Amino acid sequence: MEKEKEQEMTRKSGFTLIEVLIATAVLAGVTLAILSTFMQCSNLRETSKNLGIAMSAARAEIEQLHNQDFSSIATGTFTFDPIGLNGKGQTIITNASLTAIAGGGTTADLKNIRVVVCWQQRSGRTIGEDNGAGQGTALDGILHNDEDADGDGEIDSPATVVASIANK
Repeated sequence: MEKEKEQEMTRKSGFTLIEVLIATAVLAGVTLAILSTFMQCSNLRETSKNLGIAMSAARAEIEQLHNQDFSSIATGTFTFDPIGLNGKGQTIITNASLTAIAGGGTTADLKNIRVVVCWQQRSGRTIGEDNGAGQGTALDGILHNDEDADGDGEIDSPATVVASIANK
């Protein structure tokens, strides 16, 4: 009798192959979910860092325009070299366009300036409408018809700074 109980205990004390396979599948699913979340967080961190850099560059361009002679600020669209987007010896944003749009203000002594920075992430994703969609060229500072996602006729990006500059 004791021998039968011992054999029965031996049979019930381990896992079956099906239980091991189910546990492995669940563990694999959880691992993939964690890895996916990590990758998304990494992409968000890069976007956040680059957005801060782009906003600093846009503010620097506004300051440069503010320090120029008022009459030398052209009305229309002009593209800057993407200054302020490179770090100490290493490229932080590899490819970017920095565009300023100067429009007429309420008087001849006021110009409204809108500086827009579009850039490309390491993943190849372009942030902003200057993305080369359709026949356009990515990050050239010019809005092509296929790039204008919202149809407002202006390059849009999360990194946009708007300011008014007055004639001193």
